[in-house]
Amino acid sequence: MIAQKSHKGLSYRKKKELKGWIFVSLFLLGFLVYYLPVLIDAVRYSFSDLDVTGKQLLVTFVGGEHYHYAFMVHPDFLKTLVTSIGQLGGEIGAILIFSLFLATVLNQKMPGRAFFRMIFFIPVVMATGVVEKYEVSNILMEQMENTAEMGSTAASGALFDAEAFLATMGIIDPNIVEMLSSLSEGIYGIVQKSGVQLIIFLAGLQSISPSIYEVAKIEGASGWEIFWKITFPMLMPMIFVNTMYTIIDSFTRSSNAVVELITEIGFQNSNLEASTAMSLVYSLVVLAVLGIVAGVFTMINRRQGVER
Repeated sequence: MIAQKSHKGLSYRKKKELKGWIFVSLFLLGFLVYYLPVLIDAVRYSFSDLDVTGKQLLVTFVGGEHYHYAFMVHPDFLKTLVTSIGQLGGEIGAILIFSLFLATVLNQKMPGRAFFRMIFFIPVVMATGVVEKYEVSNILMEQMENTAEMGSTAASGALFDAEAFLATMGIIDPNIVEMLSSLSEGIYGIVQKSGVQLIIFLAGLQSISPSIYEVAKIEGASGWEIFWKITFPMLMPMIFVNTMYTIIDSFTRSSNAVVELITEIGFQNSNLEASTAMSLVYSLVVLAVLGIVAGVFTMINRRQGVER
């Protein structure tokens, strides 16, 4: 009787998988009903010329003409795409490191901890749609931008000193210097884009049992060893989620250079077919980056599982 009962029902892992499919079922339904037909039309339009006659849309197949225009004719698309990927790589790393460091600090027991968490999440609220529109037209924000420009001019000397300091250490690679300078100039943007990651890291840190840290301290482990041997490995799922979220958020922002270029070609230059082809190429690049990152994390998880 016991053996028969053990085969009844779903295992714990199967139940978790079922709940996961139930959770994403509405998204999958919306994707199949609304997004997939639009995606199919976008692929068809990227290989065609569009002509509106009256109330009809004439679609004429032209092959890969628009893709040839994107890669071989347009002077800025390929260069902007490569440059944007390089810049976003440094920005994504800075966002993850900053949010993880800040989450570790805010997870400590200190007075006003909830207040400081709210302060660092305010830029995320300020970046939302309606608030962002008012922020752009706000006179106060214009004054702050003017002040920031004056500050950046005054800080140019400090940037030069930093370059000289790096040069004395043998770091003279212009790409590294450019990346560091761009990160320092965009510190407000890094803080603004780190709110969601901060919350996820905080949730991961609070899910780690304090008894694990107590045992490690009793065994004589230092804070550095505790972080790399306990905190960092147990935060790996959160690091994966934050990495994927940050990549998607950074690559799809309206302020992204590639997105701005595609929008300009499609609406200002009235070349919707070419902009559609560029959008599909850009989407494939983003998917490729996500696939590479997912593969790297999968290899890391398998290696950790073998070591355990």
